[in-house]
Amino acid sequence: MNYVFYGLVIVLLYPILINKWFVSGDGPCHLYNAKVLKDMILGQESPFYETFYRFNFTLAPNLFDHIVLGILQMIFSPSLSERLFLSMYILMFCFGVRFLMNEIQPKSTWAAIPVLIFVYHHLLLKGFFNFSFSIAASFWVIGYWLKHRDSFKLKQSLILCILFILNYFMHPIGFVFGVVGIILIGFTATITAMLREDANIILFTKMKAWLPSLLALLPAVLFF
Repeated sequence: MNYVFYGLVIVLLYPILINKWFVSGDGPCHLYNAKVLKDMILGQESPFYETFYRFNFTLAPNLFDHIVLGILQMIFSPSLSERLFLSMYILMFCFGVRFLMNEIQPKSTWAAIPVLIFVYHHLLLKGFFNFSFSIAASFWVIGYWLKHRDSFKLKQSLILCILFILNYFMHPIGFVFGVVGIILIGFTATITAMLREDANIILFTKMKAWLPSLLALLPAVLFF
């Protein structure tokens, strides 16, 4: 089944890699805005840009693509930068789904395969790159929480905190998707524990184990 999964990932990457441009609605705007930001930071064509733009230091969502595409354009051409950027999205989506499925049920790569049909969703074709990345990242956030939900230490809490913050700066919808997913899983586990005779002990143990992950969420929530 792993060979089928890897084969499908290659198939999904193929349209991005063989074409010079990915035709989308807002895609060119993202690429242009990232170039403007890159040029202004490096002091290139500053007099021209400063006539129309100024730096906004507000830590708002949707910054992810500006930063990543800007860095890529320091090294590569705009077309190659976009292809590398979208290849990152496809890999993040595909392997994120597989990671989440395997955390829900080990050796469940097969369950990730039907989800891959949603890689090229409608909003990606409209050029909603940050939104698309945030949904892909939410799979990793939920999967990572599942992996360590009963054994959160300082290291795991810091990593989860970074994942939450990155997800927020991609797009708030994906961030909320990840948080709600974790809450629903935790709620289900809590209800299940309440049906057992030793419910009080189990609930206390789970709440104690989940407290670090709640604290890891706070920095990202404060950005709202």
